[in-house]
Amino acid sequence: MVIMRPPHRRAPKPPPVALGVAGSRVAPVLRSPDVENLDPQQRPRKPPPRKRDVAEAVAGARARAKKQAEQRLRERNNLWLHGRRRRRRKRIDAPVVPAVAEGPAPAPALRAAPEARAPPPSRRSSQSSRLKDAPGRSSQSSRLKDTAPLPLSPQTIKKRPFTPKPPPPPPETVKKDTAMALPGGGTNCAYWERVAADYDCEIMDTLTEDKGKVLRKRLRDCCRKLRKTKGGILALDAGCGAGKWLPFLGSLVDDLLAIDCSQKLVERAKRVYGSPGRVTATGRPRAPCRFGVVDLTKDEPGEVERHDLVISANVLIAPDRAVCEAILAATLKRVANGGYLVLLVPSNESARAVANAYMRHRLPQKKKLGRSDRHRDFTPLNAPDVDSQVWKRWGVRTQCYSLAVLRGLLNVEGYDVERIQRVEHDWDTELDIKIPKAARPFDWLAVVRRRDSDEK
Repeated sequence: MVIMRPPHRRAPKPPPVALGVAGSRVAPVLRSPDVENLDPQQRPRKPPPRKRDVAEAVAGARARAKKQAEQRLRERNNLWLHGRRRRRRKRIDAPVVPAVAEGPAPAPALRAAPEARAPPPSRRSSQSSRLKDAPGRSSQSSRLKDTAPLPLSPQTIKKRPFTPKPPPPPPETVKKDTAMALPGGGTNCAYWERVAADYDCEIMDTLTEDKGKVLRKRLRDCCRKLRKTKGGILALDAGCGAGKWLPFLGSLVDDLLAIDCSQKLVERAKRVYGSPGRVTATGRPRAPCRFGVVDLTKDEPGEVERHDLVISANVLIAPDRAVCEAILAATLKRVANGGYLVLLVPSNESARAVANAYMRHRLPQKKKLGRSDRHRDFTPLNAPDVDSQVWKRWGVRTQCYSLAVLRGLLNVEGYDVERIQRVEHDWDTELDIKIPKAARPFDWLAVVRRRDSDEK
């Protein structure tokens, strides 16, 4: 009979007994509450670090940073030195034995020369050697070798012979070339001959820059009135320049004459006008045009050819009031009875507004002043020129007119001023900046009619 043992059962462990005695019973030890749950005022504070410990930490950090910087500098210098030294050696090929002419054999040498051996190729080649061996490329060292060596001392440099600069031209010559009027009176034709080569950049095209198309409207109105009283219209462009107005005038009139004091400008106006007889935008054929070189300041007394419509666009701009008055008198004499003079002159009010806008908006800008800037036109201003209404435009003294001065200038017996109005153009024709919320610069346009012989 087999006796089965009962399964082994472990005795249950007694509960853990906390250390400590309270009275006759053993009482467990209470744990301390969580530090984070305590009131901030009750938390244990760490003692503040001593000043000596802070100073030592800062000094140690500085020393470590200095040591790292020196190590990086040392590694960079070593890399640069080794990179310059790691160059591929040139291979020494075996000497080439020249061909020996037929004859007795040469005597043997006493001692045989050692055989030249090529050095073993280097394991690593620098970037300069790789570039040198690459086809079509060369390293910087090889390029430097090809150039001529520089002199080692200034004593080896040959002194060049001193050549003095030519003296500047006398101031009188410069004034005559950049002034539109001669000192003794009269128009400076040399100035306009020089401007003819770059006329489009030097002189503004007033007919194209007119924002309100005022000039075209006034010319059409004058031609409409002349058609009613006269059969044909004979027009004169006194001071045609490069002929910017001629194509438009040729479409309104029946005969046209263009005069100027510069021969080069007249030749350019001929090319601009082209051949007559072409059909224009108005449907009329372009009128025939004649050209002539005439200086209105040297007008001889006597009868001259008169025209029904005379144009004078920015001709009275010489910085001499006597010259301008002489040109105006010669122009008025060429207006026929019942004809019109369309006169365009620069405005003094506009020139003053442009100067104020430059001082307010352009001058405070810390921007590089280019060739198109008018810094020299307004800083400084010449008080006598401002009083006589003479303003500089890119270094050229130009006569301007206020409304009162223009009315007094046109107060001539036998002529009536029918209209004086503004002809506005954009700010980019005056300054190289955008002027916010400001009136545009403008010129004065005057329409003057000559009375008939029977009119009082």
